[in-house]
Amino acid sequence: MEQLVKKVAKLREKTRQYGDEISKLLGISPDASDPRSGCFGMVFNHLTLTLELLDYYYRI
Repeated sequence: MEQLVKKVAKLREKTRQYGDEISKLLGISPDASDPRSGCFGMVFNHLTLTLELLDYYYRI
């Protein structure tokens, strides 16, 4: 279970980095609703929720 939490956290960090890189390459704000960079934000948010739920489950 610890390995899964670590992998999800690592993947979450990568998606944040990729979203930032795409935004810089396109010259847009990270808050812009552009699907080319926004998809990484959506994945980041889903991974955040997954990480929080796994953490909660692991503590039970």
